[in-house]
Amino acid sequence: MDHIALFGALIVVIGLSSSEVQASDPELTVDFAAPPGIDGSFFRSVRLENVTIDSPYLATVTPINQFSFPALFGLGISSALVQYPAGALDVPHTHPRGTELLFLIEGSLDVGIVDTTGKLFTASINPGDLYVFPKGLVHFQINRGETLAKAVVSFSSSNPGTVKLPINLFKTDIPDYVLMKSFGVGKAVLTTSLRFAIFLMTGILGVQGSDPELTVDFVIPSEASPPLLDGSYFTSTILANVTFLPSNFVTVTPANDDEFPALKGLGISCALFSFTPGAVNPPHTHPRATELLYVIRGVLDVGFIDSSNKLRTQTIKTGDLFVFPKGLVHYEVNRHHRISKALASFNSANPGLLRLPTSLFKSGIADDVLQRSFGVSSAIIHELKNATVN
Repeated sequence: MDHIALFGALIVVIGLSSSEVQASDPELTVDFAAPPGIDGSFFRSVRLENVTIDSPYLATVTPINQFSFPALFGLGISSALVQYPAGALDVPHTHPRGTELLFLIEGSLDVGIVDTTGKLFTASINPGDLYVFPKGLVHFQINRGETLAKAVVSFSSSNPGTVKLPINLFKTDIPDYVLMKSFGVGKAVLTTSLRFAIFLMTGILGVQGSDPELTVDFVIPSEASPPLLDGSYFTSTILANVTFLPSNFVTVTPANDDEFPALKGLGISCALFSFTPGAVNPPHTHPRATELLYVIRGVLDVGFIDSSNKLRTQTIKTGDLFVFPKGLVHYEVNRHHRISKALASFNSANPGLLRLPTSLFKSGIADDVLQRSFGVSSAIIHELKNATVN
């Protein structure tokens, strides 16, 4: 095997490993990662030349990442050419490992972001405009114009990943029970409309990343001085004696840097989960943190979906731990007859939360974007927008 082939194989192995375990791209301790004997051609890619359009309905995305362009490995950046025929859209999606910066070359686009409070931010952009989509947040683009729109995007990762939410949610075997409760719809809407529509579409669809490091031991509140601080500042009773009522949804009691200021800058937080029988924590993501879940009592069925749309599920019980990698869609459900409790730990003082039923259907995303993204009628979208969700 020659040097280039060997290096390519090594990049794939290391890249697959880093894409699964790294919260952000590793820092190189050399100028670049390359096999011996390379010349200037190693740093050039012609992949974006003469790119054809795959679909008249959906954006054609041609990625340039560490797998298609090995010179990018370890450099913390990648790119893509995105082409939108008239009327085409890039369906609601996230990038779990990279912020996206879009530069519009030609045409016009309507774009939008949904933040972790469920607020929708939209804009219309024109040639020469830049638009930034923060890492891990739900976003979309649609070309409502009559001519081709073309953009080049940059990512703050050499392998940002893409989670296409219509497929991620409805084409990955998340149990019907979880989706029906999460989206507040009946089995007929779920199986006859949403799952079938996404099945048809499958052939067509092919902020700060982490907490900053402190340069002091801990953050002191502005109204206090060090001599006035004692051990009580580092103590919180917010998770003590939590009460909850029977509900279709989990009761979450967070302890992040809003509720517990001593956590500011320390890169960690937690939350107590209480599940009455039948309760579900609907599909959601944490854009700024990996979650480590410890079952205090009871049994939970859990799952997450990776950026290749593979669903990974497990039944966990008292004393078990389960990890949900940062930015990936995940859920928990108590299908059992007793109350279950769990403690979730996060490697961020404020991990953020995107509940997908709310982010997608309660944030004001235009009906035509949702109809075409999920391949269903306006009546189904109306029902989803008016359903009771958590």
